[in-house]
Amino acid sequence: MKRLLLAILTRATLFMLYGGFLTLLALLWPFAAAIRTRRMRTEADVSPREFRIVVIGTFYTRNWCISHLTPLSRAGNISSITAVVDGPIQPIERVRYVLPSAAMTRVFGRALTKLISALREASREQPDVVMGYHLLPNAMSALLVAWLVGARAGYQLTAGPIELIGGGSATENFFLKNLGGESRILELLASRIARCFDLLVVRGGRARRFLLDKGVRGIVRVIPGSLDLARFAPDDKPRDIDVISVCRLVAIKQPEHIIEALSRLRAKRPDFRAVILGEGPLRASLENRIRQLGLAHNVELVGHVEAVENYLRRSRVFLLTSRSEGLSIAMAEAMAAGVVPVVADVGELSDLARNGETGWVVPPGDFEEYAAKIADVLSSEQRWHDYSAAALHRAAANNSLASIATRWSRTIQDACDAETMRNAQTPVAPRWAISRAKLWQHATPRIRSAVTPLFHIAQPAAWLGADFRKRQAFVAQADRWPAERIREYQLRELRRTLTIAYERTEFYFDRFRECGFHPCDLRTLDDLARLPLLDRDAVRDHIDELQTIPRGRAGAEWVSTGGTSGEPLRLRMSLARSAIEFAYLVQSWSRAGYELGAPLAVFRGDVVEVDPRSGLRHSYDPILRRHNFSNFHMDDDSIAQYLRRIASIGPCYLLAYPSAITALIRSIERRGAGPPANIRGILAGSEMIYPADRAAAERALGVRYFSWYGQTEKVALAAECEHGTDMHLWPTYGLVELIDDDGRPVREAGCRGEIVGTSFLDRVTPLVRYRTGDYATFVGDRCSSCGREQLIVRDIAGHRTQEMLVAQDRSLISWTALNMHDNTFDNVRQFQFSQEEPGRAILRVLPAPGFGPLDIERIRDRLNRKLAGRLAFQVAIAEEIRLTPRGKTTYVDQRLDIERLSAAEVVRR
Repeated sequence: MKRLLLAILTRATLFMLYGGFLTLLALLWPFAAAIRTRRMRTEADVSPREFRIVVIGTFYTRNWCISHLTPLSRAGNISSITAVVDGPIQPIERVRYVLPSAAMTRVFGRALTKLISALREASREQPDVVMGYHLLPNAMSALLVAWLVGARAGYQLTAGPIELIGGGSATENFFLKNLGGESRILELLASRIARCFDLLVVRGGRARRFLLDKGVRGIVRVIPGSLDLARFAPDDKPRDIDVISVCRLVAIKQPEHIIEALSRLRAKRPDFRAVILGEGPLRASLENRIRQLGLAHNVELVGHVEAVENYLRRSRVFLLTSRSEGLSIAMAEAMAAGVVPVVADVGELSDLARNGETGWVVPPGDFEEYAAKIADVLSSEQRWHDYSAAALHRAAANNSLASIATRWSRTIQDACDAETMRNAQTPVAPRWAISRAKLWQHATPRIRSAVTPLFHIAQPAAWLGADFRKRQAFVAQADRWPAERIREYQLRELRRTLTIAYERTEFYFDRFRECGFHPCDLRTLDDLARLPLLDRDAVRDHIDELQTIPRGRAGAEWVSTGGTSGEPLRLRMSLARSAIEFAYLVQSWSRAGYELGAPLAVFRGDVVEVDPRSGLRHSYDPILRRHNFSNFHMDDDSIAQYLRRIASIGPCYLLAYPSAITALIRSIERRGAGPPANIRGILAGSEMIYPADRAAAERALGVRYFSWYGQTEKVALAAECEHGTDMHLWPTYGLVELIDDDGRPVREAGCRGEIVGTSFLDRVTPLVRYRTGDYATFVGDRCSSCGREQLIVRDIAGHRTQEMLVAQDRSLISWTALNMHDNTFDNVRQFQFSQEEPGRAILRVLPAPGFGPLDIERIRDRLNRKLAGRLAFQVAIAEEIRLTPRGKTTYVDQRLDIERLSAAEVVRR
């Protein structure tokens, strides 16, 4: 009963404390923002800058103090550190300690005394960053002090996510441990406080992912404690200690589990020797348990030791059984001494202890497994030596003083840099943004019909929204930028993209670290080549780790690439992307004379039902003035009806797949009918364009045949020049590279390379150096005809080829018209049509995990809606999809000789 009352009282107190603190921050915000803005203006012209730091914390041991403050003091851009702390301290150059007075502590308590002392010191020092260790009370104090003096606020999650989970009930905090269990409400409040910090420092990847999933907006960096490698370097003396453990003898470290694991080890190695370094309230109970188990001759409790390195050099295996950890400094020190870790799989321990390589992580509480892994490591001298060498190397690479000092230098620079802070913010549309396009698509025909007259009151730009209008003005201006300004813009946007990718995704965070690359290392566009290329398989396999915002957060949606190479790819993208991309398309089409608001006759794969009033497969979108026709029904009679309708809509442009345009032209030629005189131009994309088909269309209609190139992934967009058919790549849409088969840049005219893009358009799933699978010929980087200083290519080809299926009536169906940009192929890894006779085909699918009968039904239903009985197909499960000689997958494995089919039988569509 007493515990229950204490838990209720603690929860109520903490609720009021967290809630009151958030209320205080809300009241202080205008004042704090004004102070910070004034400071930023004062410091804007100071370069290079040296930064002053104030830290607030409780240091349990001198080793802990050395590990965390020494690398911070060695960062090249930090001039001074003022540490307001209680606990053991160690003299360190450039670190000044402020110890709260005993008298003040008796009056105000430890937490409030440190807050007052920190505020006094910060008022004098005017630090750039105020940083606290552990949320309650030190980090909260740091946040308040930072806001009052206009500094950046930093929070070090020394214990990891348990500081926030359940309100911190699993931590060692004397107050929080009375919660009696997790509290969801307190966790939400604590997480809300964490989102107020400019900088959050964690010890490993798990904690980083946890914070990103909580939606923190500040910079999140992984910075473990540092090691003095020389201090722990192993010597040549014999190692007479089989197992060592270094930990405080407190509940969270679970030292009783160490004893239990060692008791199981005795059955495998009766003469083992173990020592436990550390002191704490559980010592007496551990001594009793050692006696009960008869381990007095095997296990020694040494107590607190300052020179732990003397014991580590004599030891072989490091054992740690904690309930929770960040990235244990004790474990890292042991590894630096060549001691092999066998530790609980908690916190960030697996960042260093890698199974079968540097040591082992064991399910917590599995005493038999601890013993088995220790025995395995000790089973032979060579095996131990291999583990020991790998452990030492890993600790040196991850925790060396020089490495951690460099990380701190970059982190403090970024935290104090306004542009980097803006770049690190969550790059999405508003939290509850709603896509206008989605609303319109899901509106009923009756609603559409009722509101259509309203859309003619204003121009389309008014209905497309502010994002579109802003980008439209920008694109029109950027189209004629000189090369120098283009490079400046690309470098700035590339840095922003890389910063977001590094700060917000696990995939790029790990990839950049493996390459020894940091976004601030990007000095020129050529520096991007230090990063590896990204292919579709990597995106598919790591889609969760590639996202910059948690699943379930609004402002983004899932889209499919449509499987243009037979391999559908699902991506999560911002709702704002379509409006922004459309601004680029409108500006591109203007080279052919198109102006926004001009009617469009569209043949681009939409499922168009029969209009009951006209009997025609036609629908109208009043927002963009689009008249949609079915390119699945392209017999001569249907085409004749389409053309009559097009002739009635006034001056317009054809927006279509090249194959659909070819079908229209050939039908006109066969019937000897005159084309509509109101067509002002052709806008064609998404398929390869054959010169003969282009010439025939221009000859028949007497207008310009204009094309563009893009992808669902939105990493590159190109459009033809108004003076020719060469493609200009938009430099503000994304950074595009042409890469040859050896991975080298293509810069010689006439040479071909793969289009590799880094998108500026959408950063929900950042694609950095993404291989599109499309190839182009390099022409140059300045057009002599129009004067644009942009990358110019020609002959773009790849998986977007005009592969055809032969329908029952011998007409040809372009595979592009069957593209699915929804969830049709969600559980399919690859697919491919195979055809040996007209009107029939087999759709071979390579299943992904989760594929089942419902997927087959969905595929049949969606495709049959488009095919409308013109092609019968069966779905067959395949073990593999055959590749072309170039290693690519074709969408249609066509066994019919289409070219030899008579013109009387075959109508291209």
